[in-house]
Amino acid sequence: MRRDNFLLLMGAYLFALPALALSEPVWELPEIEVTAERPKEALKPGDVDLSQHTGFTSTVDHDQFDSHVTDLAGVLKTMTSTQVRQLGGVGSYSRVLVRGASSNQVSVYWDDMLLNDAASPSVDLSIIPLAGVDSIRVYRGIVPLNFGLNAPGGVVHIKTRRAVDEPQRSLSASYGAFGTRDLSAYLDNRHEKLSYTLTGEYLSSDNNYPTLNINSTPFNSQDDYIDPRHNAQFHRYSVLTKATYDVSSNSQLQVMAIGNHKLEGIPNLNNSPSANATLALDDQRAEFVLYQDFINSHSISLKTYAGLAKKRLEYEDVNQTIGLKAQHNIYQTRTWHLEAFAERYGPTHTLSGHAMIRAEAFDEQNLIKLETQPKRNRLYFSGSIQDHIAFAQGAGSLLLAARSYRLADSVSGEQGNSTSIWRHTPQIGVEYHLSREWALKVSAAGYFREPTFYELYGSQGYSSGNKDLKAEHARNYDIGFTAQGSPGKPWLKTWNWEAAAFANTITNGIANIYDSRGVGHAINVSRTRNRGVETDVKFELGEIVSASMSATWQLPINVDESNIENKTLVLPGRFPFSYKSRIETEHLSNRTFLEILVEDGMYYDSLNLLPAPQRRLINVGYSRQFGKVSANIELKNVTNQRYSDFSLQPQPGISWYLTLQYQFAKDCRTGCDK
Repeated sequence: MRRDNFLLLMGAYLFALPALALSEPVWELPEIEVTAERPKEALKPGDVDLSQHTGFTSTVDHDQFDSHVTDLAGVLKTMTSTQVRQLGGVGSYSRVLVRGASSNQVSVYWDDMLLNDAASPSVDLSIIPLAGVDSIRVYRGIVPLNFGLNAPGGVVHIKTRRAVDEPQRSLSASYGAFGTRDLSAYLDNRHEKLSYTLTGEYLSSDNNYPTLNINSTPFNSQDDYIDPRHNAQFHRYSVLTKATYDVSSNSQLQVMAIGNHKLEGIPNLNNSPSANATLALDDQRAEFVLYQDFINSHSISLKTYAGLAKKRLEYEDVNQTIGLKAQHNIYQTRTWHLEAFAERYGPTHTLSGHAMIRAEAFDEQNLIKLETQPKRNRLYFSGSIQDHIAFAQGAGSLLLAARSYRLADSVSGEQGNSTSIWRHTPQIGVEYHLSREWALKVSAAGYFREPTFYELYGSQGYSSGNKDLKAEHARNYDIGFTAQGSPGKPWLKTWNWEAAAFANTITNGIANIYDSRGVGHAINVSRTRNRGVETDVKFELGEIVSASMSATWQLPINVDESNIENKTLVLPGRFPFSYKSRIETEHLSNRTFLEILVEDGMYYDSLNLLPAPQRRLINVGYSRQFGKVSANIELKNVTNQRYSDFSLQPQPGISWYLTLQYQFAKDCRTGCDK
């Protein structure tokens, strides 16, 4: 079959399949009614409807991290099958891994804005403020069509808060260990057809926590001593504003603008007091969204959106305290995108389509040599189609989708250095409700990830680049079940349980190797594989106690290297086992929580000669409400484990944080609880 005909044939099959589905035997479930109306959830056009998603997800709502001193990395650490690699404490460079997939293979979306770009292989989670965030959701495995580009490692979706009928206004201030300070404000309001939100946050820390200095003698512990961490300070401030205007009864226009600045010091591996390298980030983004809801008249909803982004990184190490040479470079990335998403609701199927144009331009300046590298450009054209088909009177659903994109790379001023590639990937998912409480889910999908400019051309003196890199090609599979119930018993209010077995295979995976000088070089690894099992269970015990527990067992290996070495080589930087639990109590104005995270089995190196110790984190917290004021105190890593992450950078030991939050009086319009 020619690739050029793939989407045409797949689209014809999607339209023909509903007739086939209706001819199958059905299982009658009176409680489930399938109509052309929008689902009961308060969704806007383009929002992911989880009732039609056949994959597995995890969600953390803002009330779990609101009025806490944390960052996005701290929240993702607690979620099922996610792991975080971090260079230090709060606000330090961090990245996320999902189901053993590297951070390069995980897409991060801030509302509709894709934060991944062609300039760097992964997203630094520390640049994303949590003030004003409504929820954080991780899609593991199959990725909804609502997100334009597919991702082998899934999607992290950060959803900002939307104004509601009752205005919300709050101000919070925090102080904690190692000179950590946090100040944030949030307000939203509605005036007839106009609603808006405004968020501001300032977060900083000295990050001068005690670390063990081995005095450059790893085999002699007699001269080791405790030293404060040097040059790890940072500060970040951000402003986010969003306004929505009701154009008509079925149309809304939304405008969002974000400004973000971060300045941080970069410690070296020897924790030298003379290290003074810095990294400054400036990130500005704007997005325009038009929602159109024609459900009542045509059973169609539309979402059209466009965005602009400019990111500027300035790396300064003129004294050569970090890299292999003196550096003072500026890296700028400019991005714009235009996208459209449409859904048509029918009695038995929902047909969706997504189209996108995305352009990125990257340039690099060397301020020491006064040189400017040629500008690199990347252009995406993407088109996707999906049909969600209900059968057996709504007890089952089948999801079929096909994605296709064209990528074009070019380098300004260089002839014969342009590439143009077409990619096509299918995905399929099935969900079947065995009963009112139990549902079976199965999904499979194919993915590509193109090498970034960092991997192709190198950057910052850490990587020499490799222009011969091939795209990663991944295949993901999972099968599992979800279950939920509301027994109505005094001691058990609700329960939720999900479990899944998953597998993924990546061909031509991109990995970095390093020479004796420490210079990186990206190469294609022939084949890697991961197989695992994950489970997650949640309880609400009466009206006071809630608990959640999750565990993941996986074996991410380098298949080809394992064959050469004649032993199983676990991919470095991944924990084969992780366990996470949280228990929370809430009574009257008092709230407490206990959080336990255990991760084990990781290796620092690709040959598995340097095993990492087991990682154990225990966090506790207590908060109390005093009228409009709430006070929250947290203790993190109460066992004071001094752990070195995958990068061998030391992590903080025990730390404490105190937060005060003031909720302003509500301007009640529909009545307030007394």
